[in-house]
Amino acid sequence: RLHAILEAFAGCRRVHVIDFSMKQGMQWPALMQALALRPGGPPSLRLTGIGPPQTDNTDALQQVGWKLAQLADTIHVDFQYRGYVANSLADLKPCMFEAEASGNGNAGADEDP
Repeated sequence: RLHAILEAFAGCRRVHVIDFSMKQGMQWPALMQALALRPGGPPSLRLTGIGPPQTDNTDALQQVGWKLAQLADTIHVDFQYRGYVANSLADLKPCMFEAEASGNGNAGADEDP
């Protein structure tokens, strides 16, 4: 899966990935590290994580975001993260996924189980 995502993002300056089943976020550090090593430098990476509410009311999605932001800072990847808690896809709104600017050099992908 990682290889396919990297191929889709080849040559893109900005990347937006939407993870519709965000849990621990364990798959994203490998992508971030691969992007950091990309010839010509890494693209700007935006990750939107969507997951269910936690039974203990902790904000697990934000905790994942903080950890990924720390990694991004360490490996010099421009990174933005947004986490949304949703019981179902019906709870989501299109404005949650809008990109800042569209045009050349942008790519998107979704990660669904």
